[in-house]
Amino acid sequence: EWCGTCYSCTHSWPQMCRSIGLYGGYRHPLHGGLAPLVSVSRRSAFVVPEGLGVVEAALTEPMAVAVHAARRAPNLLGADVMVLGAGPIGLGILQAAIAAGARRTIVTEISEARRRAAVHVGASVVVDPSTGDPRAAVGDLTSHGVDVVFETTANDTALGQGLRSLRPRGTLVSVAGWGELARVDMGLSMAKEIDIRFAMTYEPAVDYPATLDMLATGAFDTDVLISDHISLDRLIEDGLEELLHHAGRHVKILVDPS
Repeated sequence: EWCGTCYSCTHSWPQMCRSIGLYGGYRHPLHGGLAPLVSVSRRSAFVVPEGLGVVEAALTEPMAVAVHAARRAPNLLGADVMVLGAGPIGLGILQAAIAAGARRTIVTEISEARRRAAVHVGASVVVDPSTGDPRAAVGDLTSHGVDVVFETTANDTALGQGLRSLRPRGTLVSVAGWGELARVDMGLSMAKEIDIRFAMTYEPAVDYPATLDMLATGAFDTDVLISDHISLDRLIEDGLEELLHHAGRHVKILVDPS
């Protein structure tokens, strides 16, 4: 939810509203979706395209983050793209970049299950950064570096690898929710005149309809993105506890509230 009157809202950027509230409890006591019934405002509701199932439509919110990140990047048609992290958002960005015409894609991810998922949805190259050097993989594809890097990890090491993997005047799009100050190699960034941009969630009026259309046309592989289905009464044991201790085994766990 957003105020509608601040600078960001009047420029149609409600995701940057100074009074923003997200369903699930961010800033305002807005209840989340882990319940049989949820009340939302009319402006937060969108029509699901005919033929798109409710299970697949449940991915609209996280995939809208990916679509918005892709829109924040320069033109991706024919671009070489690196995605740092293959969690739900990273895998979504990978597929959004491919849909936007990216030529070659490199993904870095420490989880074996998520690396397999990245390969399944179309990554050209997948690297385990804990055992391999992402820059070597970039060098095998292009001698000058990739055009765009999407950072989804909130990890200093990954961020540094991304900056070093960019070509001169390449673009880094930061999508991760950083909980602490990041270490940025400003000397390298200046020497290469790197353009650093940020993507804050999504613009609902733009990104939600686009994401719903992409889900309806199969641009996102929902079978890969939903790694497990659980009932609401198993939320703690098979959902929250499972992600707390074994996050690398999963992408998204879908909770059936019925």
